Amino acid sequence: MAAFLAVAVTAVFTVYGQAAPVTDQFFQPVMAPRPVQVMAHRGLMIAAPENTLAAFQLAVDMGFEWIEADVQLTKDGHHVIFHGSTLDGKTNGTGALGDHTLDEIKAMDAGSWFAPRFAGEKVLALAELLAFAKEKINIYIDCNSVNPEVLVREIRDAHMERQVVVFGDQRLLKEVRELSGGTVPLMPDFDDNPDLDFWVHKFSPAAIEFEFNRLTPELVREAHSAGVLVQCKSLGDRDNPADWQKAIEMGVDWIQTDRGEEIVAAQIMRMLPSPRPVMIVAHRGVSQLAPENTLPAFRKAIALGLDYMEADVWMSKDNRMVVIHDFRVDGKTNGTGIVRNRTFAELRALDAGSKFGKPYAGEKIPTLEEVLELARGKIKLYLDAKYIDPARLVDALRTHRMENDTVVYGGPSVLKELTARAPELKVMPRLEKPDYLDKLAAEVHPYAFDVRWDILSPELIDRCHSLGIKVFSDAIGNHESVSEYRKAVSWGIDAIQTDHPLRLLNAVTRTQQPEMRVERRLTELLRRAGAIASGVRCFATLSMTGARFLDSAGAGTL
Repeated sequence: MAAFLAVAVTAVFTVYGQAAPVTDQFFQPVMAPRPVQVMAHRGLMIAAPENTLAAFQLAVDMGFEWIEADVQLTKDGHHVIFHGSTLDGKTNGTGALGDHTLDEIKAMDAGSWFAPRFAGEKVLALAELLAFAKEKINIYIDCNSVNPEVLVREIRDAHMERQVVVFGDQRLLKEVRELSGGTVPLMPDFDDNPDLDFWVHKFSPAAIEFEFNRLTPELVREAHSAGVLVQCKSLGDRDNPADWQKAIEMGVDWIQTDRGEEIVAAQIMRMLPSPRPVMIVAHRGVSQLAPENTLPAFRKAIALGLDYMEADVWMSKDNRMVVIHDFRVDGKTNGTGIVRNRTFAELRALDAGSKFGKPYAGEKIPTLEEVLELARGKIKLYLDAKYIDPARLVDALRTHRMENDTVVYGGPSVLKELTARAPELKVMPRLEKPDYLDKLAAEVHPYAFDVRWDILSPELIDRCHSLGIKVFSDAIGNHESVSEYRKAVSWGIDAIQTDHPLRLLNAVTRTQQPEMRVERRLTELLRRAGAIASGVRCFATLSMTGARFLDSAGAGTL
């Protein structure tokens, strides 16, 4: 084993000549650990109320390693998760948080301000958050106002020393260090004293937070040489791919962000072979993070680097093509009535964002033309033709030069009329039963079949492929699991439509479960041997037939 370990270290690690930070100090939610880890600022607050269980659960679902949570003291000395000193705006309460007891705060509604669907969401106690995060995700505890003694006790009682890092001012960090005997990891703000040696020698921090504009490659190297991790606070104007890339090139370990899903997707995409094992279709855009069938949901699909975005098309009363799923507007807008019975101006006046969340208030129902213009050159389009005029659809696709990058799903009669007008169009009927395959293939000449998930099989997929027909299927609902994704990919499916694109991305990059156990053990052995250094930009996997190491030479870039 020792010889194998030596070979493994030599084969897979690229070390840039600096001492190793103590990476095994923290729980690793993702195996193998990614080169750069994501800290979700107040949870995933673009899609759920900040600092609530809903926002933190989304961060877990997205496969993030860290959440940032703000901690405050109540009037009766309890720690709760809340940003800001007043309750106004983020609850149905008013006044200073510190003037209210825990019971009073727990009685408040912390969700309705964001959207009606979050009505009844509660302000979390720190103890509740620690229990939730156990063996799921790490917590950056941002200490706004705390009792150090109670804080240390809560962390210890929850046995979460390996899953938290405490951020605060010098006085607080000193007290936490003394009270915990150095067992609770600390993270100071470099801006409090821009002297790296001061922090290293006075506080022995696990990590240091740097504003993006403070970062330099030299500072990162110095921190790593002292065994200290580097967190880049990349919020506001700095929360963008170009600045993430610069931070990654400097060698940072963690990035605090409001757009963590994009960082995770970019890192996963770098690990996938070309061509990818399966094409990913974002159902109504990335509808986990933005209102379905709106431009923000489609922009997010593009930002994640997905292959297709699915959009549903209807005609208005005055024959404009609009993108919305239901035949009625009631479910996803502030209006009522049937789409076909509303003029374009009436549909355009509706709010299609507020029911999802406050950040999207005022979002409009998009036109097909807007969606085509957005997609061109960035992503392919899967159009569900709910109710269309074939001539108008063909004209729109050709006008926006999307006829070669669009797959149209619909009934056989509509699809035949479309291809009669535009033979170059890719069309896709539904395949309900294997017995219908030959007849539909001869009748429609499809580019692909949308095959019901529960009739998928290796034989059916092979049969479609033998006819030159691709296989798409919807995993939506009960089939949105890693095991279901992997099964379909192993059978050779071409495209999966999903509401959980990051889950699917993670599924196709992870090894099989027995291999993961070996990989986890290897990673722990390497850490104990002191082999993980801050310059590492690689990961190791073991195949069932023997040791196989993949050098991720590009894994340190977006």
